Amino acid sequence: MDLFLPLFAVLLVAYSAVSLWLRLDYRYPIVGAILLLVAAGGVDAAGDHGTAATLATFTVLLLLAGIVLGVVEEGRRPPAPPASLPPAPAEGVETADER
Repeated sequence: MDLFLPLFAVLLVAYSAVSLWLRLDYRYPIVGAILLLVAAGGVDAAGDHGTAATLATFTVLLLLAGIVLGVVEEGRRPPAPPASLPPAPAEGVETADER
């Protein structure tokens, strides 16, 4: 675990930068975290608690990356246009209410 956690963190930061640049879907790390959490549960059930804890740490990092990417993507969106009223009917044209 001494080598894998920093390596995973570096790869995750690199993926996050590429994801922001290419505007990939920010939910990919979250889906990966869910799958990794299921795998960690299976490994823990098999009795290898140390590996399960390592996978759980990777899961937390993936979730944090997904949340950060989601916040950045929400900040990138242009503001919604203000709601406007429907256009007034032209003069001399009957509306459905006037019939």
